[in-house]
Amino acid sequence: MSTLFAMAFPDELRATEMIEQIAVLKDEGLIVLEDAVIVTKDRAGRVQLHQTHNLQKLGLLGGGGLGLAVGAILGLPLAGAGALLALPLAGSLTGAVGGLLSSKFVDIGIDDSFIRKISEQLQPSSSAIFLMVASVQLDQVLPRLNTEGGTLLHTSLPPDAEARLENAIRLVEAQLRLQAEQER
Repeated sequence: MSTLFAMAFPDELRATEMIEQIAVLKDEGLIVLEDAVIVTKDRAGRVQLHQTHNLQKLGLLGGGGLGLAVGAILGLPLAGAGALLALPLAGSLTGAVGGLLSSKFVDIGIDDSFIRKISEQLQPSSSAIFLMVASVQLDQVLPRLNTEGGTLLHTSLPPDAEARLENAIRLVEAQLRLQAEQER
């Protein structure tokens, strides 16, 4: 079961910095993301959603692969051996276009209307990150994330687990402040 997290930051760049940190942790196998969205709210109060997955590219590739398979399967019985190459390529092209178009209309992952609703709470010149996580090793991930100044807006965790997460975030922030003071 996936867990949803939403965290707000007091400036427009912090959510992008956090997603870069999370990408490293993902590469190390410490977190498995299903979806991630960065939200920025500019000085004028306009909210922009920045998807981290290129859904159109996925639709293009998925549709092209499906079209290629269907063209190969149907090509031989319908047109004989001479069409063995032509029909799979035509099917691939048709599937790619269909996949690209369908990806424009299908929302996969975190619901955009939910993100917009939560993002209305943001102050101007701020940002937020929305994460749909399949699994995470919190004991190893939290100490490596710079959550300073962040506010947990939403989580799908049970209330007791949410309270433990908030406490862990505050503990890590306190440790980071202490380290910074000692380095001065």
